[in-house]
Amino acid sequence: MKEFDLERMKKEKNIEGLIEALNDPDIDISSAAADTLGRIGSSKALVPLHDALKNPDMMMRCSVLTGLGLLRSKKSVIPVLRILKDENVHVRLSAVGVLGVLKSKIAVVPLIRILNDINEYYWVRRAAVIALKEISDKRALEPIMHALEDKNNEIRREAARALGRFWDCKALECLIHALDDPSICVQNRARQSLENITGLFFGGGFDKWRQLWEDNLDKEWWTRYRHGRIRSGKNEERERC
Repeated sequence: MKEFDLERMKKEKNIEGLIEALNDPDIDISSAAADTLGRIGSSKALVPLHDALKNPDMMMRCSVLTGLGLLRSKKSVIPVLRILKDENVHVRLSAVGVLGVLKSKIAVVPLIRILNDINEYYWVRRAAVIALKEISDKRALEPIMHALEDKNNEIRREAARALGRFWDCKALECLIHALDDPSICVQNRARQSLENITGLFFGGGFDKWRQLWEDNLDKEWWTRYRHGRIRSGKNEERERC
């Protein structure tokens, strides 16, 4: 059996040797090779890593996904999407995280499907919210707003955080309601997102934010703030409520 000196191969950036090491029966070696290929950043590793996603060992598949996340190639989107239905929850979690790193709009609908799957583990659904936040596609706005009503407070917290990325007035009323959430963490994230969108700082006071919303419900005032600055005219039409 061939022995691999991974440290030496990493130092020498021996891509061919590391690719060969992906097939080593020792999972520690093959997993380390996958991670190292990602850190070196060579596009030559893409196809071998895609093929390695079929490895029967879940630890290896997770390591391969880590390597693909480090490479950040859009060519990996489809292979990673195929593994979203993996039988192992840790693999699915890793795949969702990689899709958030790759930021491809192709992944939006599958990620929304995961978010809406009440039979999926909550930490995978939470990761889907984070990934959708990173992609920031408008199709995710409504599902994330709905996630503010989820039974799991960690999903609600990430949903409140994610809505701060969507400069859309539809999110404001949901975030104001979230200030009254039973979880302090959700309240804090909702407040931060409101501050990010409007540029205003009222602390966590639900009543003040609610009153401000009602007073300005039919005005364009909400569309003119972002981090406390009046937005440029070319953006106003796109952002109008």
